[in-house]
Amino acid sequence: MNVIIGIDPGTTTAYAALDLLGKIVKMESRREMPFSELLKETSEFDVIGAATDKKSIPELIKKFAAARGARIFSPKEDLTIDEKREILQGCSCENSHEKDSAAAALYAIREIGPLVSKIRRFIAEEGPFLDEEAVARVEQNVIVSGENIKSAIFREIKCKESKFISAHEKKISAGTVPDEKKHEDNGRMAEDLRRLREENRLLLNQNINLKKRILWLSQRIGEQSRGKARENELMESKIMKRLSQKEQRMIVFSKMLAEKDDEIRKLKEEKEKISKALFSLSEKQLVKKLENLGWEEKKIRALRIIPGETIFVRNPNIFSEKTVEFLKDKIYAVISPEKPGQEIAKKFFFIDASKIRLEDFGSFMLACPDEIRREKEKGQVFQRIVEEYRKEREK
Repeated sequence: MNVIIGIDPGTTTAYAALDLLGKIVKMESRREMPFSELLKETSEFDVIGAATDKKSIPELIKKFAAARGARIFSPKEDLTIDEKREILQGCSCENSHEKDSAAAALYAIREIGPLVSKIRRFIAEEGPFLDEEAVARVEQNVIVSGENIKSAIFREIKCKESKFISAHEKKISAGTVPDEKKHEDNGRMAEDLRRLREENRLLLNQNINLKKRILWLSQRIGEQSRGKARENELMESKIMKRLSQKEQRMIVFSKMLAEKDDEIRKLKEEKEKISKALFSLSEKQLVKKLENLGWEEKKIRALRIIPGETIFVRNPNIFSEKTVEFLKDKIYAVISPEKPGQEIAKKFFFIDASKIRLEDFGSFMLACPDEIRREKEKGQVFQRIVEEYRKEREK
């Protein structure tokens, strides 16, 4: 039986012998185990591999592999506790030393698993009549010596044919077959050999044809798979495009909803301001707003200014004679944050916006009528003083 033996050297030495399917066939651990005893206890097996769980190969492993003509297996890095736990699932070990040896062997079996499967598949195709010993020799020659799988199998087939012929020749030369039967046996043996060779030729041809058929089917499957893959790619591309379009629409709709929400919020705020203004009308005065005094007939007429009104003008220095003519007999006062020029100041009575408490409601403002009246009276008093002073100077 071909086995791989994992060894954990040390004060307590442990070994685990596993067949190529990963089944533990023998496992031992003992303190101060002599090397000779290790060789003796594993002599019943055909050892094709000596395994360790360490990256650096211990001397005992090298010595054992050399003595048994085995291949050495070691991981690229020391096996971790988690890796060993995963490898040993379902294995029963008595101590940590046995666990380390079993983990080393199982790791090696995993490493050569694909090669073992390939060997057995080729044997099933090329030499299904080979016995267990011949199969074991093929495994040894391929795994240990690195021989080509087909050449190892055909060598065993030739060997079996040679043994068959040799056995018949020995019977004849030993005289175990009577003379009258020799010619008959020779003829039968020649016929058997011819028949076996013909069967072997037919099987080889059949094998070649089957391989060609498998190759053709593989190519067809590959073409179909590639065609299916292209279809899947196109379908996936269409789906992704549609999803992208939907996502874009959702983004646009979300943006529109956000804008609508913002508009609703602003309208609510405006509504609250207007409601507040309406409640304040008993105490406050509504002041209509203009950006300037330029002529925008529709906008100015839309304000529906009646005589005696006070208006707010943000920049009175921009004005039109037409606007001035339209408003001059209707306006009580003009509130503005900007100082009016001399020319426009002659047309209307201006009040500095900083002197009055104003509440801005967008299209109009609210102001205290008493404050407007007070500022206008103060201004008129100042104007009379200036006028009287000017007349006094002229005398």
